[in-house]
Amino acid sequence: VSVQYEHEPPEQPNTVGVAVSIPIPVWNRNHGAIKAAEAQREQARLAVEKTRAQVVADLVSAQAEYRAASERLKTHREEIVPKSASVVQTVTFAYQNGGASLLDLLVAQRNDNEIRLAAAQAAADTAVAVANLKAALNLIN
Repeated sequence: VSVQYEHEPPEQPNTVGVAVSIPIPVWNRNHGAIKAAEAQREQARLAVEKTRAQVVADLVSAQAEYRAASERLKTHREEIVPKSASVVQTVTFAYQNGGASLLDLLVAQRNDNEIRLAAAQAAADTAVAVANLKAALNLIN
């Protein structure tokens, strides 16, 4: 809405005008809003793809972690711990028969304790890896 007053020189009368305008969107097809919505949709699609890729990466990482931990546990249980126990028995027998010193026996026992501790840590790492793998599988399902 607009109001107008014009003062004219003495030979013409003064004028007053009133105008009302209504914008009609004849050529406006909301291209800007449409483009903004399309851009938001594309960003959402990319975010979904990124999340899916992250889930797959987490699953692959959890599987690799599980395989490594279980292999490490298997090696400790089947090879290292039995060999260490055998060494302790051999050194203990040698000590009892005068073939090894007390220091040799203590070193063998300390090493055996460290190996059993490493085996326990491998078991704990495997348990954590199993939990991580289950969590990653639940994300996919």
